[in-house]
Amino acid sequence: MPSQIYELKIELNDTNPKVTRTIQVPDKFHLGKLHDIIQIVMGWQNCHLHCFRIGEIVYEPMDPEMAIGSKIESKFSLDGLAQAGVKSIEYTYDFGDDWIHTVTLVKVLSHDITVRYPRCISGKMACPPEDCGGYHGITGSRVGHMHRTP
Repeated sequence: MPSQIYELKIELNDTNPKVTRTIQVPDKFHLGKLHDIIQIVMGWQNCHLHCFRIGEIVYEPMDPEMAIGSKIESKFSLDGLAQAGVKSIEYTYDFGDDWIHTVTLVKVLSHDITVRYPRCISGKMACPPEDCGGYHGITGSRVGHMHRTP
């Protein structure tokens, strides 16, 4: 059982209006599990590569084609990163379209045994569709009209 719950705000950068989700996840989740949750709450289909970045350090899934110097995402837990002082993580999905998200620690909560985690507690706007060409393939109004609740 997790000892703490992290409330995280996920924001898809460079979209107007802003596409956001606020989630609550157990502190023991590693970055690979966070990727899975982001895919679900943002409406992505998990059919492209991804990575996390904290400063100059890149975290990726274990893969024979990992970039040299990258760290394996499943070896880094959210509680370990928080204890190291990390408050914000960059998450990139689909290296062709380059959907860059900022994941920010909003607050730390006590685990509530009556609540099922992880959970999405709020969201605004829908994500652009897969393979639409990235930021240059959409307009803010097109994103805004595709509203979908996670």
